[in-house]
Amino acid sequence: MSRRKNKQLKRQNPAKTPAIPEPKAVIAHSTTAFSGPIPPPDLLMKYDLLLPGAAERIIAMAEKESAHRKEMERIALNADIKIENRDYDEARWGQILGFLFGLFTVYFGAITAMSGAEWAGGFIGTGGLASIVIAFISGRKREKQK
Repeated sequence: MSRRKNKQLKRQNPAKTPAIPEPKAVIAHSTTAFSGPIPPPDLLMKYDLLLPGAAERIIAMAEKESAHRKEMERIALNADIKIENRDYDEARWGQILGFLFGLFTVYFGAITAMSGAEWAGGFIGTGGLASIVIAFISGRKREKQK
């Protein structure tokens, strides 16, 4: 057989061609969602029809929750402010006390040096001066980190 006849036979014999299955049913799926404490108006109305007064209760619950959330945020903000103030006060007191310690050691180093022990007085005075410098440098580093 020639190719032409073979093609004609294939076209004439539908049993050999695969049949495409027909759909039996169509399934549709729908999902509705909302975010937030208050449902959309149509759903809120359905709640109220199902249980009279439910819409008012839902709205009152949302208002209470909003007020509570705002109060918690206010409390957290005040706590953060207190922590920042305490950290600032601690840093300042550290600098003040370090500065006073440095002044006293420089003063006592000078008195020791004038008493005749120049090496000991110089060592004490240098330590006092170094503590002043360290107090100011560490305070500046803390301010830059924040």
